[in-house]
Amino acid sequence: MAACCLALALAPGCTKSPTDTAKARSIQNQVAGSVTLEDFLNPAETFVWLEGFDLGTRADEDGGFSLQLPDRGEQSALPGGVEGLFKLYFFNANYFIKTLDLVILNGEFVVGRGDLLTNGDLNTQPTLANIVTIRTEIDSSEIRANYNGILTVSVRISPVNRADTVNIVFPGLIESSQARIFIDGIGLEKSYALTSNSFTVGEFGKEVIPEEELTSNVQVRDRPIVLNMEITWRNGLADPGEYEILPYLLIDHQEIPPALLANLGVNSANLLEAFRNIPFGVHAAKLNILPAE
Repeated sequence: MAACCLALALAPGCTKSPTDTAKARSIQNQVAGSVTLEDFLNPAETFVWLEGFDLGTRADEDGGFSLQLPDRGEQSALPGGVEGLFKLYFFNANYFIKTLDLVILNGEFVVGRGDLLTNGDLNTQPTLANIVTIRTEIDSSEIRANYNGILTVSVRISPVNRADTVNIVFPGLIESSQARIFIDGIGLEKSYALTSNSFTVGEFGKEVIPEEELTSNVQVRDRPIVLNMEITWRNGLADPGEYEILPYLLIDHQEIPPALLANLGVNSANLLEAFRNIPFGVHAAKLNILPAE
């Protein structure tokens, strides 16, 4: 999550034109393509962002996306529009960021330059590689809305490259919210942050770390870690519907442009409220809440 490194600086696109009108084959004001995830999860919601213009969009269910430049007169003080080499970012929080280079001349994309082919298509379909895989489980997949009792949730975080060390941050350990997980409505505009009675972190082959001994982050190295928590469910805690179980955590990895995060509406002051704006690839357990009896 920053989604993960909220304070890192944005490397700006260059302002000099890397081409000229004589060499440019053609220009267009829109770029479109598709993105996939290495682990074959649905790429929907993967964030696609063009630096310099602060244009962002999300991939659809098939990974497709398109971005259109604003009219030249709205781009800058330059009468002919913006010129330069700019990066197109592909962001999903537990995957490595990918970028493509796009050349802009007189406020429009130049085909046949950078990563834009002469037919106007991108020269590659980016596939984002996992940093870690995340899988959630819950002991009861179906409850009534008026249920009162305990739900046990586990989150397994597995490193993909055992040579890497990945820092996992738990914002809820330092926030007043004390949130541990989200239940996110499927086809519903509803999301609930939940606290837990207990919260432990275990690494296979090593002893479990209780909540009172945890700092705000844990490192994942050569083996998975498992988060275990108990949630006290109360009558009316959430509306009926189907929900995904998502962990409230951040993956601290590559430098992420602050402007990209700002376009997502994310900053350190509103992380809990904006958390669901951050795309994650999670093998998520489902919880079906039935109407009260």
